[in-house]
Amino acid sequence: MTLDWCGANRTDSVLIFEYKISVSSCGQLERDFYIILLLIISNSPDLSAILWLPGPVFLLPLGSGVQATYQILKATPVCKVIMLSAHNDESYIIEAVNSGAMGYLIKQISAGNVCTANPGSPKGEHIFQPVHSQTSSKGRSEGVKKKSNQIDETRNVVIDKRMGMENIEHVVVVMFENRSFDNLLGWLYDNQTDPPKFNIPPQTSPTFDGLIAGKYFNQLTPTSPDKVFATRPPSAWPTCPNANQVPTPDPQEEFEHVTVQIFGKPFPLETDKADMSGFLKNYSTTDAGMASANQIMQTFGPAEANVINDIARNFAVCDAWFASVPSQTWPNRGFVHTGSSDGHVNNDMYEWYHIPTIFNVLEDQGKSWGIFSAASVTPSLTYWQLPYLGGLRERAQQNYTTFKQLCCAPTTAPADEKLPAYSFIEPRFNAELFGLEQPNDYHPPHNICRGETFLANVYAAVRSSPYRDKIMLVIMFDEHGGCYDHVAPPTGAVAPLPCPVSRDGKFKFDRFGVRIPAIVVSSYVEPGTVFRASPGEAPYDHTSILATLRDWLNLASDPTKFLPSPRIASAPTLDRVLTRTKGNENSAWPEISPKRTIDGLDISPATPLNDVQKSLIVAAAVKNSGDGHIPTAQEVKKITTYAHGAEYLEARARQS
Repeated sequence: MTLDWCGANRTDSVLIFEYKISVSSCGQLERDFYIILLLIISNSPDLSAILWLPGPVFLLPLGSGVQATYQILKATPVCKVIMLSAHNDESYIIEAVNSGAMGYLIKQISAGNVCTANPGSPKGEHIFQPVHSQTSSKGRSEGVKKKSNQIDETRNVVIDKRMGMENIEHVVVVMFENRSFDNLLGWLYDNQTDPPKFNIPPQTSPTFDGLIAGKYFNQLTPTSPDKVFATRPPSAWPTCPNANQVPTPDPQEEFEHVTVQIFGKPFPLETDKADMSGFLKNYSTTDAGMASANQIMQTFGPAEANVINDIARNFAVCDAWFASVPSQTWPNRGFVHTGSSDGHVNNDMYEWYHIPTIFNVLEDQGKSWGIFSAASVTPSLTYWQLPYLGGLRERAQQNYTTFKQLCCAPTTAPADEKLPAYSFIEPRFNAELFGLEQPNDYHPPHNICRGETFLANVYAAVRSSPYRDKIMLVIMFDEHGGCYDHVAPPTGAVAPLPCPVSRDGKFKFDRFGVRIPAIVVSSYVEPGTVFRASPGEAPYDHTSILATLRDWLNLASDPTKFLPSPRIASAPTLDRVLTRTKGNENSAWPEISPKRTIDGLDISPATPLNDVQKSLIVAAAVKNSGDGHIPTAQEVKKITTYAHGAEYLEARARQS
């Protein structure tokens, strides 16, 4: 078999190769090769020197197109690959796109036809529409145009990478607080006895990266004879009489503490590898002390946290979604809203993030959005953190009851009576109304039953919506909150913009945070799916939400009108998770309700305030008084308990 290059056509950001394959018995090549590349798009000028070589970049001995795509993206992650293949069955096309390919061509097509069909390609755009051969009949061409991921008789179709997103009209994200993946979902599947049904990218035998009894442990010191293994279920401890509140007290989550948890030491060398060995050591320095430190290795299984586990099992869960920053709430929520933390690696003094947000982008491009909060008294955290919203800020704190009402609209209702295109939901972070309403955010040491109950309520609202087939619900957490996880976060993260270096100049945002639970709920999800990024891709992190919105709503057709962060540009998207097609929706949305009851033992005015709660006390105080937020933050940092927080707000109310 020989490969003859017919020519190459180069624009500023597009390389298009035409070739033909001739089969020969002369044996010019010693082995057979799988030829897969037709088009590569890259914004990297240095890539062209590599691509002109007709060597291993293009040829994979005795492999498949999917494997070749993995190889290319691993070697050159900035590539965007479109596969050319004779395989025309839908399952293989889905596998190809899930492997990281930006599109798929069946049968050969000329470079000129690609550019004609997709005029945006010279600008580096990667949403491709159907391409038809010149010999296709009018009737056949019209048949393909109806659906960009449909296989037509013409066999000249480029698969739109949005896949199932073309059937989605509403994306809903609910973000909870401070739990690691292992803490809540580590026992979801067992690879030996109860594996998942599907993997994305596909594997011959689907796998799940969870906990295994008697395998993962921490020690107080490397030489300690006692190994404390990750176990379930949680139990009562001297500092935590209610097992539903493990761990109590709140673990430490600041950047320096997370570094210890990941590396086992406060100042790792560049050559040190993360081994997740420092959780027990770090937690023993809290008020838990030695007597209660081992609870940090306890986790919740499907019986103890049935709501989140049942949803994960019935839809799609990611077992490799990492926090954007190895640190606290504010920086990580900054990434999900803006693609950056404005240089912050901790909550600091709750300084505002004066940078553009996804909500500004949506507003400027005429796309609807809403932020819904379960709080009754304190403002939403998004409202307080992002003053760049300007005059839109009041829309950042709609009540959660409004979200439920919008879910109930009939399918024939006008757009303004349904959910907006993008909805972001916050749980209740603080105890409010004199303790009648308790936090339901999963944040330790809050009773997880309250978080489970709120999650079940969000799921039920979407499940019962008359237009639920048009909704994609994403359930996620902002960071791990000091809770144990056995998977080391990846390095090599792309630095964000603005502020690619931390404000103290010590961190280049080149490490991800610890794994967090992330679940995709949709009628177009295959139940029992476990998904993760393809080899060679960046892992899923919070900017994957922004990347998904970008592609789904075409928000970056003019790059100057989208968020500038390179972290977003490198993030994998969620389109590949929606593998079912219209007409084949999953109608089996099970009814899911909490099996554990809230016993009320978690209600105490002496409960310590966490840092997020303090930031919202600052927000409530400043919003009602107009005082400067930094002096107020300095005051609130000294407050210690729920009772003190209520007293402070009452005093400020009297002063105003």
